[in-house]
Amino acid sequence: MHIHSNYLNYLNSFTELDDEQFLAFHIWQMIHCRPYEMSLIKNTSCEFIAFTQKMQTEFNLPLEILGKTFQQMGLVAPSISQDIHRQELNLINTKTQQNSFYFYKNQAGITNSYLVKKQPLINPNSDNVVGILINTERVRPNLMRSFLLKQHNSATQHTPLITKDFTYIQKQIILCLIIGISGRKEISQTLSKLLNEDITEIKIKNSLQQLYKDFHCSDSQQLVNTILTNRTYSELLEYPVIPGNYLLDH
Repeated sequence: MHIHSNYLNYLNSFTELDDEQFLAFHIWQMIHCRPYEMSLIKNTSCEFIAFTQKMQTEFNLPLEILGKTFQQMGLVAPSISQDIHRQELNLINTKTQQNSFYFYKNQAGITNSYLVKKQPLINPNSDNVVGILINTERVRPNLMRSFLLKQHNSATQHTPLITKDFTYIQKQIILCLIIGISGRKEISQTLSKLLNEDITEIKIKNSLQQLYKDFHCSDSQQLVNTILTNRTYSELLEYPVIPGNYLLDH
């Protein structure tokens, strides 16, 4: 850690905190420094003790969950809550940070993807883990590409937004294209494995042709550019992954 010398004296003058005070200090920090982020804090029993309004809204967290665990509330499938509990106990025991992808199916039945960063809150005075700080953000594939395309096309004519409803397979194809899977055979193989059903190349071809027609495009590159430039493409995406918390460190 590198700190400007002007602030070292302030830090050195801080009163030593016991474990409960140290945990309360991090709750205070979340209230005043991260009110607009998706953040929450759990204690060493993996019970929810504080979360931001944005976190509550995104995951439909009831206030009754404060002082309880995922398992006690039954908000997600038992297999998911058990995995999360096991992962968090390991984080506490090893005092190591965890990064994961969390696939969450909301009340509308749509599965969204989140990048979750969990870190142990370790009191430097006691070297004890006193809780877990969890920060979450929605994953948006090709965010940088979308930004650059919009900047490049800011002074050019925009293709009209498409307002029709897309089929589930069309949404999966759009996701494949955005993350770089572009060949019909590769898309067919990928979706067949993920969806556990036979998605033929003919079905991919027919769906692509309809998408080209809807977006006034002639190939997949134009289709991706049009989607990323002219609409909130995250609304089109549905992730063909079983809901759960998947660690990235293993």
